[in-house]
Amino acid sequence: CAHLGLTHLDCILSSCRKLKELDVPASVKKIDMDNITFCESLEHIYFHEGLEEIVGYSMCLSRQGHLKEIFLPKTLKPFPGGMFHHCIDLTEFQLDPDNPYMRVKEGALYTKDMHTLLAVPDCRRKFFAIAEGVKEIGEYVFLCFSNLESVLLPDSLSHIKTRAFDYCLNLKEL
Repeated sequence: CAHLGLTHLDCILSSCRKLKELDVPASVKKIDMDNITFCESLEHIYFHEGLEEIVGYSMCLSRQGHLKEIFLPKTLKPFPGGMFHHCIDLTEFQLDPDNPYMRVKEGALYTKDMHTLLAVPDCRRKFFAIAEGVKEIGEYVFLCFSNLESVLLPDSLSHIKTRAFDYCLNLKEL
């Protein structure tokens, strides 16, 4: 990509079923995750400093993927939460600690001020406790967490965005 002078990726990798690693160069400022839909062999994604936006609501890997590792750079701004809901091997987000927009706590991704839960890894979990102080659960955060039975909500919570618990078929307790 870098040698081509690309600044964004447009549907060039969708359905590359044998792709195992994606190293997105710093020249890419925006990526639409629709570009890697159906890349179910993908295990590692490396985004470099310079990437500012991740967009797309078709969800990163629309079938059970084997993504194990994703590195998010300090230049990246918050993105839609349900993007990695089929990534059954992803247990935590790796975020550059100098990112001024987001932070990771117990593997999950929050806004830097801890007011919004953005994304939760490990769609096979049965329980999740949202950090105290969180005011909002972002869109699609628990989408298709079919094993999820219980979520502990903080007293600070005031807003749950669109489809945050869609297809949580075993959810019994909030």
